[in-house]
Amino acid sequence: MIGQTWHDSTDDTQSRRFVLRGLPKLDQVAEILWIDQGYLPFEIADDKFDWAAGGRIRRLLRRNGLCDCDLTQHRGTDLIAIDEMSPIHETLFSRLWEHTDDLTLRKTRYVVGFEDILWYIDSIGELGLFLARAQGSENQVEGLRMPSFLGSVCTREVTDEPGYRSIDFAHRLRRWRRIQLKHPSG
Repeated sequence: MIGQTWHDSTDDTQSRRFVLRGLPKLDQVAEILWIDQGYLPFEIADDKFDWAAGGRIRRLLRRNGLCDCDLTQHRGTDLIAIDEMSPIHETLFSRLWEHTDDLTLRKTRYVVGFEDILWYIDSIGELGLFLARAQGSENQVEGLRMPSFLGSVCTREVTDEPGYRSIDFAHRLRRWRRIQLKHPSG
């Protein structure tokens, strides 16, 4: 089942997000993924990719070397979301990546199950940021109990705070990269 669940759910789900001060000690990691994630503009210069406009693309590389790519069209809010996710070939991913205008991020994701809830612990190296996201049904998320492995590193919940979604981090990284291009250090 874990081979199916490391993707964000395509059903109605709820999630809660937490900022961590570092990577927790993880004894029971179900999956480790290296993720390249990009966001496509709502208007793409190349007409043959219009169907993908406004979508999110991801390439997920697993420890065993297998690679999966997907395109997701997102509808909903932060707390309740419906994602229409379609698998795509890695060649198509690479062609769409060229249209992201550097609205991208790379992260390492650790997937851990705790009390029937999937926890996604993300390390976004370029930002030095660690986040945990619990995803499950409304009842599971409402009655959420913080796992002991997160208790010592969790600083606060940011579910309802603006600026804590992956697209927000991609915007920060793009601004930072553009500044670096204009004013390289050294």
